[in-house]
Amino acid sequence: EECLLDLDDSDTDDDLGFEQDDKHSVDHTKVQSTIKNRLTEISSLYFIEHIWPEIRKKSSSPHVKSLDPQLVWMEIKSTIKGSVQAMKNGNGYLSLEEYEEVGKKMAPNFVGKRADVYKLFEYYQEYLKQQRYNKSLFDECDLLHSLHQRLSKLEDLGWSIHHFFIDEVQDFTQAELALFVRTCRDPNGLFLTGDSAQSIMRGIAFRFSDARTIFHDMQELTRDKRCATQVRTPNIAQLTINFRSHTGILNLASSVIDLLKNYFPLSFDHLHGDQGMFVGPMPVLLHTCVASDLALLLRGNKREKSQIEFGAHQAIIVQSESAKSQIPEELQGAIVLTVFESKGLEFDDVLLYNFFNDSVVDKEWRVVSEFLQCNSDLVKNNEKVFQQPHPLEFDELQHKSLNSELKYLYTAITRAKCNLWIYDCNEHKRLPLFDYWLKRDLVKVVTSYDSVTNEETLFSHTSNPEEWRKQGDYFTKKCLWEPAMKCYHKAGDKHLEMEAKAFSLLKKKKTQSSNQDESNKLYTMAAIAFLDSDEAKHDPSKEHILCAAKCLNNARNYGKAAELYRLLGKHDEQVSIERQKIFNLRDIRKIPSMMNSNIDGKSQEVQQETVLQMHAAGNQKIDEEVEETIEMPGMNMLKKQHTKTGRGKRKQQ
Repeated sequence: EECLLDLDDSDTDDDLGFEQDDKHSVDHTKVQSTIKNRLTEISSLYFIEHIWPEIRKKSSSPHVKSLDPQLVWMEIKSTIKGSVQAMKNGNGYLSLEEYEEVGKKMAPNFVGKRADVYKLFEYYQEYLKQQRYNKSLFDECDLLHSLHQRLSKLEDLGWSIHHFFIDEVQDFTQAELALFVRTCRDPNGLFLTGDSAQSIMRGIAFRFSDARTIFHDMQELTRDKRCATQVRTPNIAQLTINFRSHTGILNLASSVIDLLKNYFPLSFDHLHGDQGMFVGPMPVLLHTCVASDLALLLRGNKREKSQIEFGAHQAIIVQSESAKSQIPEELQGAIVLTVFESKGLEFDDVLLYNFFNDSVVDKEWRVVSEFLQCNSDLVKNNEKVFQQPHPLEFDELQHKSLNSELKYLYTAITRAKCNLWIYDCNEHKRLPLFDYWLKRDLVKVVTSYDSVTNEETLFSHTSNPEEWRKQGDYFTKKCLWEPAMKCYHKAGDKHLEMEAKAFSLLKKKKTQSSNQDESNKLYTMAAIAFLDSDEAKHDPSKEHILCAAKCLNNARNYGKAAELYRLLGKHDEQVSIERQKIFNLRDIRKIPSMMNSNIDGKSQEVQQETVLQMHAAGNQKIDEEVEETIEMPGMNMLKKQHTKTGRGKRKQQ
C-alpha cells in the first residue's frame, strides 16, 4: 500500500486545498511547478549531500568546519523544529533564546556552540524558502507544525481513535509523539515500547525520560472540552527478560552498552542488563581478512559449489545500501540487509559483514582500547591473538559520531537468536573491538577451517521451498521487497517474485532522487514486473494491471497506459490519459515562446518544429524500449479475456 500511494503522479491540482489569506498570497505558477514535480522530503542524506555544503559556505564561524552535519541535522529535526515547544510557536521552531535554554540532557551535542548551530539553522531555513518551489522540497517538521496548528483550532475531533500501540518508539520525534496524544480520544490511551540504545534513525534523538516531558507539556494543550480526562505523565516499566537471544549474544551486546554508558551517558536510557532465558555459543570472530577464506569457513566441507547455500532464517547484515553492492559472489545467495532494514527483525543466524570497514568513523574506534585500559578489571583473557591497538583519548567534541556507530553495532548484534559470526576485511578498523571482545572473553576466534570442530557452528544451511515462501511473506509484511523477492525466487514462486520486484522498483523510485529519465525507466520496469507476475500466475489480476497502467502513465508512456485502461474497461481514465498526451504536446509548442518571446514568428515555428521532433524521437525511443517487453503473455491473456467478455455480452444482448 505504501508503494501504491506513490503511483499517483497526477498533473492536476484538483482538491489540493491551497488557501489564501490576508498575509500570504499563493504564487500559482510556483504551485503548479510543485504539483507537477513529486515533492522531495528533506532526509538526512539529502541534507548532508545537497544542503550542508551550501549553508556551511555562508558561516564565518571557525567552529563550523569541525561540526558533524549528521549531528547538526539531528539538532534541527529533533530539537529546534521537532520539539513540543516548537509546535506551540507560531513559526514552528525555537527562538535562539529558547534553544539556549534546552537542557543538556535533552540536547547534549552542542552545548557551548548552540549559537553557531542556530545560525546554520537560519541559513537552512533561508535555503528551504528559496528552493521550496524550484526543487519541490519540504521539511516534515513543517508538515507536523501545520497539523498541530490546525488540530488546535478544532472544537471537536471528527474521528474516534481510543488507543495507540506504538513499537520502535525511539524512531519518533517529540512532535510526532505529541501528535498521537492530540489525535487520541483518550490522551492517556497510548502504549509505547522501544529501546533507546537502538535509536539509529538518522536525525532522531530519543530517550524515554524525554518522552515523559512530552506528556507534561501536552497537559496544558489538551486542557479543553475535547478531553473528558486530562493527560497524565506515564510511568516507565523496564523489560529485562530477553526471550529472543541467548546469553552468549546478550553478553556481547552488553559490552557495547558499557561503551555507550561511559562515553555517551546522556544519549540513551540506562536500564538494567538483559537476562537471557538460556545459554548459547559465543559469537564467532573470523580472523581472516580474505573473502575467499571467509567463503571456505562458511561453506565447510561443501566445496563443490561456487555460491554458498544459505537458509531462509539466516541473514547477512551490512552498514549501508552501498555496502550491499560490495558483497562477494559467494555470499550473494543469502538475504542481505542493512542495519536499518534489520531493525525489529530476528534471524537464527547472522553474519555481520564489514561493519567496521564501511563505518563512517575510523580512528575513533581506538577509544575502546582506552576504555579497556582504564577498566582492567574487565580483562578475563590475556591470549594474544591480535596486535595490540594504540589507545586514543576520548574527545567529547571530536568523537560524537561514534555514538551512532555504537548504536548501529548494538542493533546489528541483537538481531541474532542463535549464532552470530563477525567478519571484517579492514584489520586496522576492526582491531580495537576485536581485541576488546577477546580480552573480555566474550567471543571465539576462528582462524581457519580446521579450527571449526563442531559442524553445528558452521554457518551454511539449507531450507525447503515452503520455508522460503513463509520468509518471503514475513518480509512482504515489513515492505522489505528485495529480500522478499529473493525468498520467493528460492521458493520457486514466479508470481510473488515478480510482484515483489515491482514494488521493489517503486520503492527505489520513491527513495532515490532520480532524474526524469531514470524515473521513467523505473516506472516502466515496474509495469513490466506487474504484468510478468500475472503471466506467471496465468490469471490476470485487475489490481496488477491497474498498477501497471499507473506506472506507464507516470513513465509518460501514455499510449500503453491508455490501452491497459481500455482493456480494464476504465474508459474515463483512458480518455483522461489521451487528453493529457494532447496537453503535453500543447505545452511543448509553448516552449519556444517561453525561451524567447522577442523572436519573429518564422523562427518560433522552426523552434516549435525542432522541439516537436525531439519529443517524437523521445517517445519513439521509449516505445521501442518497451514495445517488445510490454506485449507479453500477461497482457495478451488480458486481451483474450476482454474479447471473450465482450462476445458474451453481445450474445446476451
